[in-house]
Amino acid sequence: MDNGKTFFRFTPPETYLFMEKTRQVAYMLWGRWCHEKYEEVSRFLDLTFKVSPVRMEAACERALYYGKVSVPVIEEILEKEWDELSLDPDADFDGQLSLPF
Repeated sequence: MDNGKTFFRFTPPETYLFMEKTRQVAYMLWGRWCHEKYEEVSRFLDLTFKVSPVRMEAACERALYYGKVSVPVIEEILEKEWDELSLDPDADFDGQLSLPF
């Protein structure tokens, strides 16, 4: 990784001062995002030690199937034991059958 050196090689020197503050803000935002993602992944990995691999796999499969991938959702699936429900295309996320009107 060049840490932005390639960009600065092709940028006129008179813009460096402006670009330095922009780059500083970008790094601060990136760091905040990385920290938030680290926290989320850490919570997820902690969760994998609290339940059996079979339950965790079923919870992850359910989250992926319904397109609701997040740690709070996987925690809810495990807490409400929705991981034990079969995946039904006619059912809602929580296993309730959808009724056509």
